[in-house]
Amino acid sequence: MKHFTLIALAIAIPTGASAHASGFEITLARAQNMQGAIVPEVVLTVDTGRTRLDRGQLQNSVSSQLSRVGVTPHTVEVQSVATAAIQFAADQDTGLQSFCYERWCARVSLAKISH
Repeated sequence: MKHFTLIALAIAIPTGASAHASGFEITLARAQNMQGAIVPEVVLTVDTGRTRLDRGQLQNSVSSQLSRVGVTPHTVEVQSVATAAIQFAADQDTGLQSFCYERWCARVSLAKISH
């Protein structure tokens, strides 16, 4: 029960205005991983107005969100999510890409972010 409470609290924590200036928004939700467990889900929305994103900012933002709920992701996992976001920005791809790892999931999409 504690696990779900921590996730709910993390969802309520604002991600800050810097995410908008960086060309993406990042929030936390919950998702079911491949083993059927409920895990934190990083929801990363790339702004349609941006064609380039900073890899370091993306990776730091993903890691920071997950650390708020006690998850330390593997570097390669965070790199994969950041690469997907960078590709969405460059290609202006309107699809959705989902990732699920043992301890967390991620969803990357492109949308207009109001400033």
